[in-house]
Amino acid sequence: MHKRYEAVLEPTGLWSVFDDEEGIPAMIGDRILIGLSEEEAEEAVIVLSQPQKTAGRSVA
Repeated sequence: MHKRYEAVLEPTGLWSVFDDEEGIPAMIGDRILIGLSEEEAEEAVIVLSQPQKTAGRSVA
């Protein structure tokens, strides 16, 4: 199964989360997921990879 989101170590030593389908940094709300610690990036990938629920249904 293809993973849509990926944590990437940047040359600065900080981490980013990329949306591989869109080819851009991922977002949660209005926050662009760049400049993160490794732990923050890994947690964001887990959160973003969970099926979204809308009005009682899952939206993948």
